[in-house]
Amino acid sequence: KNANAAQTVQLLNRENGVVVDVCEPKEFSSGHIPNAVNLPLSSLKNRLPDLEKYKDKPIIVSCRSGNRSLKGAVMLRKHGFVTVYNLAGGLQGWERDNLPVEK
Repeated sequence: KNANAAQTVQLLNRENGVVVDVCEPKEFSSGHIPNAVNLPLSSLKNRLPDLEKYKDKPIIVSCRSGNRSLKGAVMLRKHGFVTVYNLAGGLQGWERDNLPVEK
């Protein structure tokens, strides 16, 4: 499932959703959605236990443009995470909608 920026804000505010940013740490430090958890796609499979505590919450997977996050979302679903969304347009779309970015 894809979620646009407005839907993501609702998931975060109304359902205690969690943003998982699959960018590399250098990209993450140059800007990300506030309170996002950084788990780079390259190490996501090995770090899945870090996300177990969020299994009952909606997880929105984010990256710069939406390509890597789609791969990350598919991986999470394959490993039993049920409510997983891909942030359509990634951080670039988020910024286009003038939503806050943390550095």
